[in-house]
Amino acid sequence: MGGPTPEPIFRMLDLALSVALLLAPAQETATAPVERAPLDRVVVLGASVSAGAGTAAELEVRRDVGLGTFLAATYAAVPEEPPAPTDLGSSYFFMDPRANGAKQIAGAREAEATVVVALDFLFWYAFGEKTRRDPRRARGLEDGLRALEKLECPIVLGDLPNIEHALTGVGPFGGPLVHRGMFPTERERRAMNERIAAWAKERGRVAIVPLSDLLAHMKDGGTTELRGSSWTIDEIGDALQKDRLHPTVLGTSWVTLHIADALIELELATPERFRWDGTAVAARARELTEPERARKREFDARKAARRKAREERQKRASGDGG
Repeated sequence: MGGPTPEPIFRMLDLALSVALLLAPAQETATAPVERAPLDRVVVLGASVSAGAGTAAELEVRRDVGLGTFLAATYAAVPEEPPAPTDLGSSYFFMDPRANGAKQIAGAREAEATVVVALDFLFWYAFGEKTRRDPRRARGLEDGLRALEKLECPIVLGDLPNIEHALTGVGPFGGPLVHRGMFPTERERRAMNERIAAWAKERGRVAIVPLSDLLAHMKDGGTTELRGSSWTIDEIGDALQKDRLHPTVLGTSWVTLHIADALIELELATPERFRWDGTAVAARARELTEPERARKREFDARKAARRKAREERQKRASGDGG
């Protein structure tokens, strides 16, 4: 009597293997961490410049447009644009730099930022102290630097500019936004900028945007160049708003290109990632905010209709409606 044919044997082996796999304990498969590109989660922290103070009027939108939108406007499609940065900057930062700074740092950590742009984050830690004594201001700056040490990602940081020219500015309430008691001495300001530079070098993965030089250039005018693109300022109003403190849309675009340059310094991007033309960046920022402009037009139209209806009711109530 012959043995079983090969086909039934193969079927029995296949069945046994299937049963063994079903009865075997489940094995956990290791999940590799998700590798994010450097510009995938850019988070912007800071005060009024980071929040785009005053840009709403120029861009004809209801709310100021933060640096994150302007940074997105610098991106070139190679082959595609990175995600838009997250704006956490606040024009109310000055009211409590320590509490607001801690809140923003926590927000960046929660967002798992791949890079943080903190252009004017340190400004009110130093300028916000209610005394001109050097040690007090220096302690304020150290508090700001300690807050930044909680971040584990690369940082683009601005230095401390001289803003005395803003004493001639006109803010929304008819006077300057700053007073002389806020200002450190020039010797003190330079010493604090040296401390920022030393901290950046010690920490590593920190690039400094020379905000002091940029603001001085916006005030004094002239021509500046960056990666083959040039910008000529004929008068201060081209670069700074009437308050002489916050940049215009074009001024903000050029500041943002210096942020892009800092990202290249940190080896987080290459030059072809950005469009190196301030005018083109300003135009792109306007494109990006077109939905907001449309919503503002609709809001204004509804508001005007309500006002007209109210006036007509008042006329009828007073007997002047005909």
